[in-house]
Amino acid sequence: MKSSMTIPELLSALADGQLGEQDFATALESCGQDAAALDCWNTYHLIGDFLRSPPDLHAASLAVGGETGFASRLSARLAQEEVRPV
Repeated sequence: MKSSMTIPELLSALADGQLGEQDFATALESCGQDAAALDCWNTYHLIGDFLRSPPDLHAASLAVGGETGFASRLSARLAQEEVRPV
């Protein structure tokens, strides 16, 4: 049976540990066959790592060498994401 979720939705659910067996296999296959899917998977892990990190590390990542750091880029990227009701 084909999943009704998009690949990014499958990968997000996989990162959250919320997939059934068939969707799990589909998500893993997508990472092995599509560089964009693998990039998406890696991005979700970076976001998760950042959200689980201590707040004092967030402030340290805001500016590095006078340039906007990871936290600012992540915040801007998350602001662009569409919010879908669960």
